[in-house]
Amino acid sequence: MSDPVDWSRYASRPRPFYGLPVRDWAVYRVSQQACLGLFKAGLRLRTTGLERMPKDGPVLLLANHVSMLDPFYVAAALHRPSRFMGASTVLDMPVLGAYLKAVGGFPKIKDVKDRDSMATLQKHYDAGLVVTVFPEGRRSWDGRLTPITPGIGRLIDRLGARVFYARLKSTYLVHPRWAKYPRYVPLEIDYDGPYTYEGETVEAITADVIRKLTVEQRRDRSRPARGYRMAEGLESLLWRCARCGSHDTMQVHATDRDSVACGRCDARWKLDVDTVLHGMSPDLPTFDVPTGFADQWRALGDPPVLDAAAWQADGTIGVSADMEVLLVARGGKQASVGRGELRVHGDGLELIGPRRERIWTCPFDKLLAVSNDVANQVFIRRDNGRRGGELFRLLPHGESPLKWGLLLQRWRWMQLGLVGG
Repeated sequence: MSDPVDWSRYASRPRPFYGLPVRDWAVYRVSQQACLGLFKAGLRLRTTGLERMPKDGPVLLLANHVSMLDPFYVAAALHRPSRFMGASTVLDMPVLGAYLKAVGGFPKIKDVKDRDSMATLQKHYDAGLVVTVFPEGRRSWDGRLTPITPGIGRLIDRLGARVFYARLKSTYLVHPRWAKYPRYVPLEIDYDGPYTYEGETVEAITADVIRKLTVEQRRDRSRPARGYRMAEGLESLLWRCARCGSHDTMQVHATDRDSVACGRCDARWKLDVDTVLHGMSPDLPTFDVPTGFADQWRALGDPPVLDAAAWQADGTIGVSADMEVLLVARGGKQASVGRGELRVHGDGLELIGPRRERIWTCPFDKLLAVSNDVANQVFIRRDNGRRGGELFRLLPHGESPLKWGLLLQRWRWMQLGLVGG
């Protein structure tokens, strides 16, 4: 299905600056060369398949998504400029967002229909540029491909796009999303294509995208690798102890920052550069982070709930004793809506105040999107009848923000039919 197409006969002499304004080209080129030098020297970047990238004309470049730097990793070795779609919560930031837009980023509101971003994508593609899209729509927490919706198949079909793939093979080991510090691990990217999908159904196109972007995260063991304070951040991702099952008791060891330990049962694991956790006593299992991540969710049941007894009694999915809800204005300014007990049940979310008054609610049928963005903050969008809805941040005190973000995200995916319970 969809064998690679030889586009060399269509390649023409590239237009001056690939059709970009001179200033945009200059900013992009300086940033690209700086990144390429840094990635080659610091991360020992190695690529394959780039010789088949068309010299000119439109290309839809699809990649798996693990790191915030993926747009830079993917574009650094390209011989032509790339425009890329990024999360609006990041691109709307005053300084970082302005720079990302200057080097080709354009915002997309996550998990909702965003006509403006689609119009921008269409404009760049029609202008004959490389447009980079991450079909998952979010970075992976464990290096594995997250659900991809048929929307990417519809996009390829509508554009009649020629598609190029970038498979980031070791990005998860270079800098796991949950980790505070990167590792000294070789960065490897495989490029593949171009492909066309004329006459294919949307379902068949989507299935092929999933097949081509599914890649096992691993490193070339013939090349040296090491890390620094590797466990920092892991306590938020693996918030459930693998020995005693308690929640929010995992913490980075005080003297060994490559280890995590449970504050309740004293179980301790040491993390290596391949994200494998080695039990520090004979009774503790050894497992890798993706396995531990999957196991803790299986332990929550089907569907996942924080308290099985409460779920059986009254349909309560989870309760946070101390949660603050903040309204996020455009530009990132945050204002507190209230602080109290957050209860999540089959109908949605509600924040209860100290006098048991209802401060804030978000029914599931009004929940447009859930995401964990910069610094693992939890954001949700609530439908208010306007484009993109209202953006809120959930700030749990004394609990893992990832636990709450991923729990709500999973229930959202279940509503969309992307995953089972």
